[in-house]
Amino acid sequence: MKIKLFMLLGIMLLIPSLAKSQISLRPQVGINAPSLTKDVATFKWKGNVGFQFGADLQIGGTIYIQPGVNWESTSLTLENVGDIDISRINIPVYLGFRLFEQESATFGMRAFVGPNFAITASEKLDDAITDFSKDNIKNSLISGVVGAGLDISILFVDLAYRFGLTDVFENINDDNAKKHFFVANAGIRIGF
Repeated sequence: MKIKLFMLLGIMLLIPSLAKSQISLRPQVGINAPSLTKDVATFKWKGNVGFQFGADLQIGGTIYIQPGVNWESTSLTLENVGDIDISRINIPVYLGFRLFEQESATFGMRAFVGPNFAITASEKLDDAITDFSKDNIKNSLISGVVGAGLDISILFVDLAYRFGLTDVFENINDDNAKKHFFVANAGIRIGF
């Protein structure tokens, strides 16, 4: 009952903001720094800096919804063995709040939170890695995201922390490691 009341209250707060909705298309590029919550199968893992590119929409005013899609490339190094390179398609859906915005919209600060759904597009394992196979990498992951952004004229910068909610590997004795990321994106805002 409390959850339904909370959802109804949330929808009622969103309606006025969406009614006078502003829409921005935001193409972007960025970097990511992944890490695992724990070492798997007694090996030491290190995350390597990767990249992403894509676009999202910001729909709303002070409170906004931000759906998007991006291509992400990441790499994990299995110490003294080799690399696992993974490319994923991410589908983030954020709820955001503009903390500060000038009337002229030349400067603004935002905070956002929401889920990220990732689908594996490709994996590549170095030949020296024999304890894992592509079958051990999960095809889809769900993460939670918290972040903040800065808007300067038509440019923006977003910084976020993505924390894994699902395990990265499967069918391994000790397979409950999750992947976390620091993410930085920059791009332009095209308003409608």
